[in-house]
Amino acid sequence: MRSNFVRRVARWTTAVVVVILGALGAVLAYDELRVLRHARAAPQLTVETAADMSRRLPADLSDQLSVATVQRILGRPDVLVLDVRSPEEFARGHLAAAVPIPVEELESRLAEVSTDHTVVLVCRSGRRSDEARAYLRDMGFTDVHNMSGGVRAWARAGLPLEAP
Repeated sequence: MRSNFVRRVARWTTAVVVVILGALGAVLAYDELRVLRHARAAPQLTVETAADMSRRLPADLSDQLSVATVQRILGRPDVLVLDVRSPEEFARGHLAAAVPIPVEELESRLAEVSTDHTVVLVCRSGRRSDEARAYLRDMGFTDVHNMSGGVRAWARAGLPLEAP
């Protein structure tokens, strides 16, 4: 009689455990489906060479770029350097490949500024170029940056300036 009782308890316990595990499995399955439903597609990974990575601009360029950062990206085909100083200041020396558009003429010459390029603005100290950066942002440009310290910081770093 006792072994009969033990068998019934064992069967009942097994049944309860199965029900609990089944319920737990259903909850886990529901959570798994919910997570999968809200999951985003995994980014596509590509193989890049070291040269490809060095040519690519960092996605998180800040509004203010250091002289070292500008030196690294200068001369790239996807970077446009705008010198917003006066023609006289530009003639005394400028960064290689810089395009002179005085800040006073920027509004009227806006069509010359490409939206397909990373735009780096430069002036003597960084003040006018930062104002020009803010103006271009207001006009809808998104990839515009100011070189901190301007041409003075460039020269202090011992980097070359070109004269026309």
